[in-house]
Amino acid sequence: MKGFNEQRGGLDRSQLKGGDYRSRHLRDINAAGLDFADAYFRGADLSDADLRAPGPGWS
Repeated sequence: MKGFNEQRGGLDRSQLKGGDYRSRHLRDINAAGLDFADAYFRGADLSDADLRAPGPGWS
C-alpha cells in the first residue's frame, strides 16, 4: 500500500472501478476521492480504509 499511496496521483484511477480485490491486503489504503463503484472486496483486509463516497461538505 505504501507504493500505491505514494504513486496514486499518477495512476490511471479509472481501472479501480469494478475491480476484483478479493483477499487483497488494502490496510491503510489512501482511498480519498477514488471511485471503487461496483468493486468486489470479499475477504479483503480493509482495516483503517475509508471507502465512503465524498458527500456534501467533504474536505
